[in-house]
Amino acid sequence: MNSPIHDHRRRGMTLIELLVVISIIVLVAGAFVPMLQPLTRGRRVREAARQVNVFIGGAQARAVEQGRPVGIWLERAGHEIDQPINAWYTCYRMYVAELPDAYTGDLFDARVVIKPNVANAARWFAYFEDPDVPTDFSCCDSVTATNQTIARMISNNQEPTFTPLVNIGDWIQFDGRGPHYMITGIDATKFEFFVEPNDMPEIRKFLRQPMPSTALVPGMNPQQAAAAFQSYQAGVRFAITRGPVKSSATPFELPRNTAIDFSVSGYGVPFDSKQMLFVNSLVPGTAPVPTTVARFREINPEYDIVIMFSPQGGVDRVYYAAHEPHERPTFVEQPQGPLHLLVTRDDKIARNLQKTLSTDLTTDFTQNVHTSLGEASLEDQDNLWLTMTPQSGRVLITPNSNPFSNPMTGAVTTPMTAPYDASPNIIEARRLTGFGSSVGGN
Repeated sequence: MNSPIHDHRRRGMTLIELLVVISIIVLVAGAFVPMLQPLTRGRRVREAARQVNVFIGGAQARAVEQGRPVGIWLERAGHEIDQPINAWYTCYRMYVAELPDAYTGDLFDARVVIKPNVANAARWFAYFEDPDVPTDFSCCDSVTATNQTIARMISNNQEPTFTPLVNIGDWIQFDGRGPHYMITGIDATKFEFFVEPNDMPEIRKFLRQPMPSTALVPGMNPQQAAAAFQSYQAGVRFAITRGPVKSSATPFELPRNTAIDFSVSGYGVPFDSKQMLFVNSLVPGTAPVPTTVARFREINPEYDIVIMFSPQGGVDRVYYAAHEPHERPTFVEQPQGPLHLLVTRDDKIARNLQKTLSTDLTTDFTQNVHTSLGEASLEDQDNLWLTMTPQSGRVLITPNSNPFSNPMTGAVTTPMTAPYDASPNIIEARRLTGFGSSVGGN
């Protein structure tokens, strides 16, 4: 008997049923998107902040391991006056910064002869050889040769590609003890250095005694001659601590579309700094011009910012270092309060709340300038602050607090007409940095 014929007709979804299923999936996905946005929003900024934190930690660990200052070199995206203003305040790239070995002269047991400056009691001289007893050699011929080569290249419209052996702004110490004195001038025969009033007794210990020529007169008492020669000092040993240079290690670059905003990063307020001296536009030997704004000093974009860490891991000094290796540094100081770096999206830097580039900054870079720089970065609550404490060097990552809206009422504050003092807004944006807790980087 034949088996019954079974109906094997294949059933499927009609077009209408398929469209209904797709519509349901789209509706469910649309309902979940707002729930996922808080998790994904600002993720790139968080990752950038985490990577910067790791880079800073590596520099601090290196300083502790080597027992000498190591730091981070924050390079501006633009260094020329004719470049867009946002490039001046944008940092995409960071280098490890190191201090070269101390310069102690070209000769074994090299010495300099210290003499006061008759024209200026605060400036002293360290001569490469005794000016009263000249010789055919100098302890620092290489310093003179290097500076002369750089000057000759510049006069021939050539760009020097190397750093001077000793530069203005370096620090000199004598006989391995006592204060470090900032070098404020260099010529073919001597260093000029600044002596603070409190250090005058120390530097006078190294004053050269007059040459005892009277002891050479026939008939003089030999004991008197011996005492005179013993008091004569033919010079004193020295060591020059030079400024930071970029390490040969591969630089770190922040993730795409993220950067550090210099226009709102920098010092806390009230700002306190150990008085360091300075050069270039500032008069050497004077205290730094106080800054009342809560950011790094306004300075020509030709200069990058270098933060050096001590062998204990804390913040040692902040250098405003020249981008070109042959230029001298403009400023260096030792902040006594925390340093803040804002990690943000690069399209927010140097823009106001209308998201247009700020135009109220003049190019004279005067201190305490009031501008609308950084309003767009301060408004974005996805941005993160990295705060470094000066003593321990501990780094905290904290959220940005929008200074233009009240978190309790939601009221929005309209900024004053630029130019105005943005410090209150910057301080308010850093409000959460004072709680001592750090957020994750994921």
